[in-house]
Amino acid sequence: MLEGEATRAMLVDTAPADLDWVFVSPPQLYGSFAPGERTGRYRISGEVALLDEANSSSISGADFALAIVDEVENPRHHRAHIGVAA
Repeated sequence: MLEGEATRAMLVDTAPADLDWVFVSPPQLYGSFAPGERTGRYRISGEVALLDEANSSSISGADFALAIVDEVENPRHHRAHIGVAA
């Protein structure tokens, strides 16, 4: 099992009922090798990857950070795994 998936599974299976958590997964093209530019826009999905017309998924570091900060400041997902992409 991959490390991220093991962490997500642990949260689902063993987190105390009163612990509010969200597990955020980046898209396939995310990281220093694909820096991108900040757009101020992002999409959120459940556990299904968000793909564009070319069957790809990406986001800039700035937009990924924005999605996380927005979720922390205004929680919309509780005890859930979400995906973020441009």
